[in-house]
Amino acid sequence: MSPAIDSVATLRDRLLALRDDLRQRLAAAEALDAGLLRVLADVETVLAALTCEPSPGKPNQVSP
Repeated sequence: MSPAIDSVATLRDRLLALRDDLRQRLAAAEALDAGLLRVLADVETVLAALTCEPSPGKPNQVSP
């Protein structure tokens, strides 16, 4: 694998671990924490972006 692919895989693994930790914290909390919810939403957004494939011929756009 190229270093760029390894970096993306490492980032994805760390984001998945962070997502799992945030979910556990939110499940254990007595009240919802807006800050944790925001971070969770941001992590989910980045994970979604990492899994999108670029459209052929349009490098700045992603396929649905």
